[in-house]
Amino acid sequence: MYWNSLPLIFRKLARNKTASMVRMLSLVTGITCVILIAAYVQNEFSFDRFHEKADRIVRLTMEYSVDGKANNIALTGTKPGPQFQRTFPSVVSFARLIRFSRVIAYNDKIFDESNVLFADSSILNIFSFPLIAGDIKTAMDGPGKIILTKTMAGKYFGNEEPIGKLMVIGGDQTYMVSGILADIPNNSQISFDFLIPFSNLWQSKSEDWWTANYITYLLLDNKSEIKRTEDQIVDYMRNLSKEELGLTGSDYQIYHLEPFTRVHLYSKLGGLDPNGNNAYVYILIIIAILILAIATINYSNMSIAVSSEAKTEIGIRKILGATRPLLFRHFLGETVLITFTAAIASWVIAGILLPLFNNLSGSAFDISSLMQPWIFILLVIISIALSLVSGAYPAFIIAKTGLAQMLKSGFHYSGTGGNVKRYLILFQFFISIILIITTLVIQQQRKFIRNKNLGYDKDYVAYLPLDNQVRPLYANLKLALKQDPRIQNVSAGYVSPTVINWTNSLQYAGEAGEKQITTRAIPVDLDFLNTLGVGIVAGSDFTEADLRELKESSNSENYLRSYILNETAVRNIGWTPEEAIGRQVTCGMPGVIKAVVRDFHIASLHEPVMPLVIFLNDNFLRVMYVKFNGSDIPAALATLEKTWKERVPARPFEFHFLDEDYESMYKSEERAAGIFGAFSTIAILLACLGLFGLAAITTIQRTREIGIRKALGATAENIAFLVSKEFIVLVVFAFIIAAPVSWFAAERWLVSFTYHMKVPFWVFGFSGMLVTLVSFLTVGYHSVKASLANPVDSLRNE
Repeated sequence: MYWNSLPLIFRKLARNKTASMVRMLSLVTGITCVILIAAYVQNEFSFDRFHEKADRIVRLTMEYSVDGKANNIALTGTKPGPQFQRTFPSVVSFARLIRFSRVIAYNDKIFDESNVLFADSSILNIFSFPLIAGDIKTAMDGPGKIILTKTMAGKYFGNEEPIGKLMVIGGDQTYMVSGILADIPNNSQISFDFLIPFSNLWQSKSEDWWTANYITYLLLDNKSEIKRTEDQIVDYMRNLSKEELGLTGSDYQIYHLEPFTRVHLYSKLGGLDPNGNNAYVYILIIIAILILAIATINYSNMSIAVSSEAKTEIGIRKILGATRPLLFRHFLGETVLITFTAAIASWVIAGILLPLFNNLSGSAFDISSLMQPWIFILLVIISIALSLVSGAYPAFIIAKTGLAQMLKSGFHYSGTGGNVKRYLILFQFFISIILIITTLVIQQQRKFIRNKNLGYDKDYVAYLPLDNQVRPLYANLKLALKQDPRIQNVSAGYVSPTVINWTNSLQYAGEAGEKQITTRAIPVDLDFLNTLGVGIVAGSDFTEADLRELKESSNSENYLRSYILNETAVRNIGWTPEEAIGRQVTCGMPGVIKAVVRDFHIASLHEPVMPLVIFLNDNFLRVMYVKFNGSDIPAALATLEKTWKERVPARPFEFHFLDEDYESMYKSEERAAGIFGAFSTIAILLACLGLFGLAAITTIQRTREIGIRKALGATAENIAFLVSKEFIVLVVFAFIIAAPVSWFAAERWLVSFTYHMKVPFWVFGFSGMLVTLVSFLTVGYHSVKASLANPVDSLRNE
């Protein structure tokens, strides 16, 4: 019976090419979106779950209060890991991690590597990073050893055997290759190219609670111990003396445990790499479901539209003995055939679109990502579900229609069915409008971020790394670069101004004795403020005399360092900028406030401006800033490269622009904007396809009415308005419902930024006009076609 129905199904599909293509296009588009989004979502939820002990690993985070203000960070000092292992039986092991950039050389191959991880040797036992060469017991059992990933081994050694070879790190330190690791998976929050024992750092020689520069992981003996161990650690820290912790008053320092597999999506504290965002993942899941729902609705509507045109054929089949179950199975079989064909086509198209989707989402999927068994299981489930949902309703309507009614007037939406049609239009455009408005808001916030006055000049500023080899050459390098008129200024500092995370305490004399506030701090060279365009509110900039005095008198007990504070720092203390000048404070060393500068953003706009202390110290210069005047950037870069290679032959020439650094902080927003924009476009196109199908149904059902109206003198404009008005009214009503929902969602999202725009009301007007216009054009096709039809053709059978 089913085989006999196949020729009929194929003939019907071939006879109605346009309708078949619309149905197929809807399903293929919807399923393709689901495949791509499912791959992305699965990858996000799979982060770090490849580690065998993942459910027993936790990350330490530090909560501390200074002068009554609580802070939470994902960094710790060197002491918490070893101390907690010694103190709590449930802590089996610990690993401290910190990542640096290093120049690495082997023979004539020399590269500036940014992904060099220093970690305790226990990292290979806690995490599942398999060695493919070397002995896990000895690979990190002492200083002077280095482990490479497989890719890096090929980069430096080619076909040579790497184990036992010597590499030079930082120009003056020799390390022996002791192991080769498999490349780190993309779904790992701990990523690196080189692994060096933590014991190579001088910081490993002592234990400190406060120097918070390290990510610390603990391995527990049982996953059920996480909450109990955290409570024990909190109690332990609260019972430590304030003298040991260096605290006063009501200040405190405690630690929390974050389950390792939740860090990537749920932690707001960052890590070695930017975290994901669980809200975006769940929104994508909803978008996938909604797009698939729109595609399903489109299929059902078009199926009824096509069958409406075939009423005579269906009526004759009923006369010849086709029963209701047989007709139901026939039309459902047609849906199954189309759906499974669409699923196969979607899988192929998803593979073709992977490079584009990778650019959009920042992922690194390849065709093997779509060859996973769960992908094929998902496709089968989707195909069966769509076949039942999208095929059962039209098949039921067709099968239940009586013979007399079928031959006389076909079948159509009526009563409750008419309301279903309206609800479908409302639903489709309600979702489409929400997606459009949300996308526009995200785009406008991106524009706000790009154009926000940050308090410093990020344009035309390049920065280059300084290490132990380059630092002694920096002064002469600076002088040489400033000879080029296209280079406006040169300075140096500890880090890029976009990521000033050095945390310190600033002590000052208050009315009730000595008080302190928590600040960020950055050691710099002369000309730091001028190079970055930071404005001075009160006081004066550092001078050559300040630098000379620092070098000559810094060891003297009477020496007072010069400090520059930002407006937030002096405001938190309770001074005006003018009152702050000349006041004595202590930030590691006693000093006086030389100047107060305007606030500038030292982190993402998600965070408020922090108090900041700027001071001179050429021992901590790790980044050189070069400010161009913008007249001829290529020529200025050529001068920079030539000067660097002449004076710094031991380190490759590599630079970054500050504005690119700033943009990189908003990768998740950039990706969200791209993904929302793409899928919003798809949703509105699918909704228009659905509207196209519903307009087709209405036009077919009202063919005789239209013919009679034309015979009685109705104009083409009257007919077009008659067909269009119901749909346009419904689209407008959908906008009225969607607008407040979109506004609420946009406001909730913008709250995650400390600095954000107000929701611009023009996005609602633009979205409403766009959807109305697109809807009018979509329905207009059928309206014009109906208005131009010859009434004789529609009335000849009456």
